[in-house]
Amino acid sequence: MNRQVFKWALSAALVMSVGLLWSALPIQPVRSQTGQLIQCNAAALYGSSASATTLMITAKPNTSIYICGYTLFSAGTVAVQLVRGATSVCGGSPSGPVTPTYEFVAQTGIADSSSVFRGIFVSSDQNVCIVTNAAVSVQAMVFYIQR
Repeated sequence: MNRQVFKWALSAALVMSVGLLWSALPIQPVRSQTGQLIQCNAAALYGSSASATTLMITAKPNTSIYICGYTLFSAGTVAVQLVRGATSVCGGSPSGPVTPTYEFVAQTGIADSSSVFRGIFVSSDQNVCIVTNAAVSVQAMVFYIQR
């Protein structure tokens, strides 16, 4: 009986190890229809202490925004989110999230960056806006390409 328990435990450990290894693999880049990697070539910067929804990337006519990554940092307790906005000032109701809402405390942030597109997509004629819910200093950088 002990031998069977040992075999079962060894099998379970092996399956868990493979699962952990698989989940630790980086997200793969997305290729265009021609098979080429989509390389980002621009960055949008934000720095403010306002509690507001603010335009970060203005949509160009008939193009989409491909986001390769972003960095968000907060000097205090605040919720921060990147969203899609349909108007030039990001007023009104955002048309959907680009990122989750990150709840930051003082001196914290997140960095998710890459030089190639990996799947964060904003459809044609929509802007990218940043939403903050407190008058706390927040800095952000978004890496993207419009095409």
